[in-house]
Amino acid sequence: MNQLLNLFSRQTLSLLWDTVCRFPVPVFCATACTFWIILDIYGVGLFGIRNPLWPLVHICGLGVLTSAAVVFFIESRNWPRLASIAAGALIVGLIALNLIDAGRAGWVEPRVYGFLGFFWAGAILLGMVAPFTRRDWSDDAAWIFGYRFWQAVGLGLAIGLIFSVGVWAFGHAFEELFRITLADELYITAWTLGLILFWPLAALMLAPRTFSDEPPDGPPAWLRLIVVWLLVPLAISYLVLINLYAVSVLFGWKFLIGQVGSAVSWLAGFSVATFLASYPWRNAGIWWLNFFRRVLFPALIAPSLLLAVEAEKDIAINGITESGYLLMVVIAWLLISIPIFTFGLKRLVVLPGLLGAMFVLSAFGPWGAVAVSTRSQVDRLEVLLTKYGYFSEGRLVAEGTEVPYGVGRKIDDILVYLEMTGKLVAIDPWFSGLKEDPPPADLRDEIISNLISRMSKDAPFYIKTSFFQDPIAGWRGFPVTGFDWVSFHDFVGEEGFNRQGLVPKYKSDDVLPYAVTSDPNSYELTLTMEDGREIVFDLEPMLEAALEAGYDGEAGPDEQLDAIMSSEIHAGTLRGHLVVQSISGRKVGFGHSNLKEGELSVWEVDVVIMVAEQEP
Repeated sequence: MNQLLNLFSRQTLSLLWDTVCRFPVPVFCATACTFWIILDIYGVGLFGIRNPLWPLVHICGLGVLTSAAVVFFIESRNWPRLASIAAGALIVGLIALNLIDAGRAGWVEPRVYGFLGFFWAGAILLGMVAPFTRRDWSDDAAWIFGYRFWQAVGLGLAIGLIFSVGVWAFGHAFEELFRITLADELYITAWTLGLILFWPLAALMLAPRTFSDEPPDGPPAWLRLIVVWLLVPLAISYLVLINLYAVSVLFGWKFLIGQVGSAVSWLAGFSVATFLASYPWRNAGIWWLNFFRRVLFPALIAPSLLLAVEAEKDIAINGITESGYLLMVVIAWLLISIPIFTFGLKRLVVLPGLLGAMFVLSAFGPWGAVAVSTRSQVDRLEVLLTKYGYFSEGRLVAEGTEVPYGVGRKIDDILVYLEMTGKLVAIDPWFSGLKEDPPPADLRDEIISNLISRMSKDAPFYIKTSFFQDPIAGWRGFPVTGFDWVSFHDFVGEEGFNRQGLVPKYKSDDVLPYAVTSDPNSYELTLTMEDGREIVFDLEPMLEAALEAGYDGEAGPDEQLDAIMSSEIHAGTLRGHLVVQSISGRKVGFGHSNLKEGELSVWEVDVVIMVAEQEP
């Protein structure tokens, strides 16, 4: 037994040392990230620094991916190992500079979400194809490497999870048996070690070591079963579905803006991934697989056109945001890939390599997602403010004319977007000459709040609204002047998804002269004053009307939406006004066990209720 343990230890340590020598920069990044997170867990500062935690996590995480890709690239060309160390360290340094630059503005995390999202996706894709950018690469070698690459990633994750879950289970068993409570920090440390350190280390230890085009004994039977018998039929069904939708739009079916983009993007990604995975069985004589591989790219033409229409409508309404930029990247990738794979080159690595390169290029620079979206929104805001006299000669001015309601909503949406994504610093020059130059964040926010307030006769009250899991017009503003009380109320569907009716989500601590109760058998809310006077709000007609209106995000429906999602009732000396803040649910489809087809099933609804005493 001791000999087996010694042999296992020697082999493991030898493999670990070999991995450290082969991937010094990725191993350093994973170790440094783990060390820093553990210090943060226990509140230990290093050199007097507690923050920033998340910039370092992203730097190290991206460092593992990018520097590992550099190693694969260098090894495939038999270049000196020192070159991979130098190139990997340089790339990690460039990533750090991007995040450190954001940190100078106070490290507002959302500010770099666009950069991080595009870079993470691009780094993963380029890591797969890094060894096969030579002219003499083959599809067989690329597929084998990709299979082993993802196998290493999956097994590494399994190892990390086994460790973390094992420690978690041991800790809870220890607590139950000995009646001793362990600190939560111990469990968080276990998960950090498992997922931040052991996962990447195990994946690097199992990473492919050769780039040969000699096929292995053959892909495993389970993979053939999954790809050929499951993924390919699903991809075919998805292609048929989205092309049927494209035809229906051509013949007048309503175009669902805001939903087509994500659906088609996921469809395209899934179909192309299935195309790549099915490569080893391309000559196996399986008719549905041959059909899929032959028609895939022509079948993506109509979905690509749907994406283009979606992008055009979205940009016309909202300008360019990171999500809109991502949509344009996917469209460009499809428009390049479709003719190449329909009429010409059909090399496997072109698809992930092209998309990965586009993602990486979109992650930084004046052409990148963050910079382009910032310029687009700031330009839209400047045009609107100038039109109504709030902007002149590069600066905000103190007064302007009254802004129409719909335009004010657009201005409000842009300001909220800039704030939520940490980009308000882009309009700092507008505040020159106002108190301080440039203004601190709190002063800037104060000025913006005052600016918004001047855009309406009544001081607006801003809340975020969505219904049936789809966003509606960003942040909604509505007047609260003229009311004596304003209160918030959250309700959830009675018995989850299975029954019509609402129950309170929690009990409000607000001191109000009234109580709001719900009927568990309907969508009625009853407001009862202390003296017994009542107002009954029925939500169901409002929800039905909203669905019937089919709000799709196009310009101009704000007033219509406000009329639909609000209700005002006069009852004697009371005036009550209800506004739906957010709601999620659906209309029941065919086959529901508890409700009839077409009946409403609401999961959660948040409302704002305003009450005023009025003359009899």
